[in-house]
Amino acid sequence: MCGILCCLSPTDEKIISFTDRLQKIKHRGPDETNITVVQSPNLTTFTCGFNRLAISNVLDGKQPIESKGWVHVHNGEFYNATEKVEEYDEKYNDLVEKIINKDSYMLENMTVEGAISFPKELDGIFAYCSYHKDTETLFVARDRFGVIPLYYVVETEQLATANDDQIYERIWFASEAKALIGLGDIHMFPPNTVMKVTLRNTNTIAAYHAHMETHEIHPPFPTENYYEPIKNVRMGRTQLYPDDFFIKLREAVEKRRQCEVPWGTALSGGLDSTIISSLLNKLSGDEHNSTYNVRSYSIGLQNCNELKIAKAIGTRLGDWGDTGTHYTIKVTVEEALEVIPDVIWALETYDVTTIRAGVMNYLLAKNMKKFGTKVVYSGEGSDEIFGGYLYFHHCPTAEHMQYELKRKLNELCYYDCLRCNKAFAAWGIECRVPFLDLKFVTHAMKMDPKYKLSSTFPGEKRPEKYILRKNFQWHLEETWPMGYDFEYDQETRNMFCWRQKDQFSDSVGKEWIQALIEEADKCVTDVELAEAEKIYPFQTPKTKEAYRYRKIFEDLFLCSGKNFVKYDNNTVACSTSIGAEWCKDIQKDPSGNYVKESINKK
Repeated sequence: MCGILCCLSPTDEKIISFTDRLQKIKHRGPDETNITVVQSPNLTTFTCGFNRLAISNVLDGKQPIESKGWVHVHNGEFYNATEKVEEYDEKYNDLVEKIINKDSYMLENMTVEGAISFPKELDGIFAYCSYHKDTETLFVARDRFGVIPLYYVVETEQLATANDDQIYERIWFASEAKALIGLGDIHMFPPNTVMKVTLRNTNTIAAYHAHMETHEIHPPFPTENYYEPIKNVRMGRTQLYPDDFFIKLREAVEKRRQCEVPWGTALSGGLDSTIISSLLNKLSGDEHNSTYNVRSYSIGLQNCNELKIAKAIGTRLGDWGDTGTHYTIKVTVEEALEVIPDVIWALETYDVTTIRAGVMNYLLAKNMKKFGTKVVYSGEGSDEIFGGYLYFHHCPTAEHMQYELKRKLNELCYYDCLRCNKAFAAWGIECRVPFLDLKFVTHAMKMDPKYKLSSTFPGEKRPEKYILRKNFQWHLEETWPMGYDFEYDQETRNMFCWRQKDQFSDSVGKEWIQALIEEADKCVTDVELAEAEKIYPFQTPKTKEAYRYRKIFEDLFLCSGKNFVKYDNNTVACSTSIGAEWCKDIQKDPSGNYVKESINKK
């Protein structure tokens, strides 16, 4: 994960603040910093800076990239950017064929004519700025779900000249909003978008067009048959599921594996992180003949039960192939409360759920950094694909399920993608999320959504994410090491596949949410909350906790976040406001704890 900052200006005036602004996002790329300035004959100036976190092509991955009349700067990973080369091997005294990952250098294939459609060719997570010198045109793009953050500002400045006063416009792009404070209205660059920027009359922006024409996940519904397992009959997955999505998930994990620098997995003990950790454990054991040590990490309060479960899972994964080590990180409520302003600065939001969970991600990253970790794998995205949040137990129909999942996926850039990217990036760690692999999501969203229903599934009540759980169980039965009998080890099977886990912000310890509410009650008066609409007319905070976060945010960012922050109190267990309508008699709160009783009554 790296940090980029770019500015396209109609003048050759030196941008004094550029270096300072780039320094504000140095945490994203602590290994190396480079700045490139390109000036055209008519004074148009493109300035781009890059803070590098060296992960791929560690010794040769310098940016910005200047090639064939272009200047490129890129944050993220391209997974279809491999190339076969021949290198001399001293051991064998001969040329040997090797596959190298070109990663960011794939941008060298871009042409002016094909720049708008170029993102369609990319398999990966990305935010990039590509400037063509001859045409003085800038192309900017962001990945389908917004895994990689990007923001922009159109800065307007009046400059006095010898002849006349003129209005000059500059356009800025940055990996994080904090680098753009004070320039104008900050906007989140939309995911799944490519923008073309040109200048007019040498001083104003002629156009910056957003083209929503890359990948979409809006297939007709339903699009494919989905075969149910035959009860009490032992069969292979290929017989039951002709189109096996779990194989595609394994492929998504495999293409994201990192071996050049130290890496680990965030293992909370829930289904999603357990799946990712087990796939990494299996792949690493296969490739390294069971000698590669997979490190998994969990975090929680001192007496958190989930820590014990995460440790049991991590230890069991390590035992199977002698390929893993699990680390438990315990924090106090006081330690967690102390970093809230730092977390709001890092995450650039005042959304309550995101901050509740983000504090623990932030502290987890801080401790993982002590081990030299540069890459972490996490399970974000699964709940939005398979209906994993507890409020989905109240989803009335398959059609409601499909449209709510689409809404959740399209808003991930404001919530979970933002949280896991920036919380880890604050400590110089890249977070990878295999569940949000474009091919996997596109495939999984073509399933008949009826099979993602839980309590409202026709004919029987099911646990949330039933189809994912069942496929994971089959995967473990087929890949279980010799000497272990997963099929008949009910305790382990339930721990890995069928246990209901709380949301991350809840599961780290029950007293965490209560402590946040009590702390907010000390910081915000009843009078302040009653007058909140006068002070904060946009996305008015409805609780003292939300008010506290909003005040800290505006003190730091000097704005309301109107164009780059989403907050809505009308939510139940992380639902959208539409999903909250299914849970009319349940207390409105991002926590999932208020939904559990209603599920048990169904």
